[in-house]
Amino acid sequence: MKHREPPSPEFIQAMNDYDNIVTRYGIDSEQEKAQFIKMLRLAPKSLQAEIRGKAKELDLIPPPSGYSDDGNPLYNVADLAKHFGLSESEVIADIERMNLTPYQGSINRIQ
Repeated sequence: MKHREPPSPEFIQAMNDYDNIVTRYGIDSEQEKAQFIKMLRLAPKSLQAEIRGKAKELDLIPPPSGYSDDGNPLYNVADLAKHFGLSESEVIADIERMNLTPYQGSINRIQ
């Protein structure tokens, strides 16, 4: 098993909140999706890398369109729409519904 850094208290609280939200609103609720995103953002970097690797292996996400300066993968709306069989407006609506903030920094595009 790979060494992971210890989870932060914020991540542990987010996991507990996630369990409570699933119990209260259900696994496919908007509240669950939003909390899951929050939990992923607070996860230790090594766990985030493992999750990205598994998602890539299972073809759950398209290849990144680029990377941020700190190495995080970035995805454009057109690639997400094509991968998931949605329109770009549906992807944008999902992004807004999940309260995700579009990345505003430098983008290192894949050549």
